[in-house]
Amino acid sequence: MRKPKQNKTPEFVIFSEDGFFTGLANGGQPQWSMEIKNGKPFRDECKLGALQYVVGTKELLIEYIN
Repeated sequence: MRKPKQNKTPEFVIFSEDGFFTGLANGGQPQWSMEIKNGKPFRDECKLGALQYVVGTKELLIEYIN
């Protein structure tokens, strides 16, 4: 018996005026890159809220890829 096909959620990257989010380093400091290919892909929009808490008042946006 086959498993039913699961809907794939689209991936997205998070960006701000500093560039695309690439991860956390140096004790939880966000790292940014100006190139989308270096952006860390996400599937869960809850990550956006968590990152917003880390960066404070900086405006964050998402861009869907694929």
